[in-house]
Amino acid sequence: MSGRGDEVHGRYFDNPDLARQLPGAWRGVLHTVGSTSGLGPESFASITDGTSNTLMVGECATRTNLGRRTFWVYSFTSYTLSSATLDSAILLNDYDQCRDATGNNGECNRGWGSFPAGVINFVFCDGSVHPISQGIDMQVFTGLATIAGGETGGDY
Repeated sequence: MSGRGDEVHGRYFDNPDLARQLPGAWRGVLHTVGSTSGLGPESFASITDGTSNTLMVGECATRTNLGRRTFWVYSFTSYTLSSATLDSAILLNDYDQCRDATGNNGECNRGWGSFPAGVINFVFCDGSVHPISQGIDMQVFTGLATIAGGETGGDY
């Protein structure tokens, strides 16, 4: 989870040149680092939202376009890390359906999915694993994606 992205302007924490244009509080635990982003690695102390309220890794499965997935340990260029947005289509287990619903493959490239449909398993920063409903309120979901946004957990 690289954090909360801005799908309207195409800014995500996997792109070092655009990451600095996002609010720092939106960053996730696994974002790009380096001189152009201005970001460094995160520590447990920087997860001020709490490790039990912060997503780290989620499942990515799709019925279509089987080669499409994020590469969470490779943040060289865009489309490599998963990023939460307010669009619920990013939680579909069908890449093509997500693209049709959003009209934008950028956020679909950074999404999740699971079999069976309905829930997606996520690892939280405290090491626990919880299923998150595909019907989660996207404000809650994007809040869980950040490490320092000041949000607390909600129903998921």
